[in-house]
Amino acid sequence: RIIGQSGKILHKRIEKFLIYKDLCIQETGKNHFINKQNKIRISTNLVCNYILSLQDELNARERTKINLKPQTLSISEWHLQTVVSELVENGLKFSNENSSVAMEGYSKEGFYFLSVSDSGRGMSKNEIQSISAFNKFGEDKLSEHGLGLGLSIIKKITELHNGSFRIHS
Repeated sequence: RIIGQSGKILHKRIEKFLIYKDLCIQETGKNHFINKQNKIRISTNLVCNYILSLQDELNARERTKINLKPQTLSISEWHLQTVVSELVENGLKFSNENSSVAMEGYSKEGFYFLSVSDSGRGMSKNEIQSISAFNKFGEDKLSEHGLGLGLSIIKKITELHNGSFRIHS
């Protein structure tokens, strides 16, 4: 069981590192690799399926409240799944185990807004401004479970798709 858990953790670390590497390559190519033909319809069912892939011990399905307005987005399914999974996972990891995470999605002025709210410890202005690869925050700095790539990955994906990523804490 311990070997299986360690294998999953290692797999997730490698996967995040490879995602980040690919995003850096895409960024240097000035969106050359972003296929503008990619379209996916975001919906509650789709997001629920993404959440099911998160760690069992997070109880993501039970702890995540979803309120999305369906919309077709110009993004690959892989990028959308990565953004949704990282946002929800971070919200759950840094919140009390009995609290929930709320995800809301809606269109406004030609843009789609995806918002995730949690009751975690929050981040200081300095931490928010210093989001970068391999920069871990808070109690998790001492944990061996992360690389500090999650928020950097979200930021890169949204910027590659001409979006923005903001944290309000």
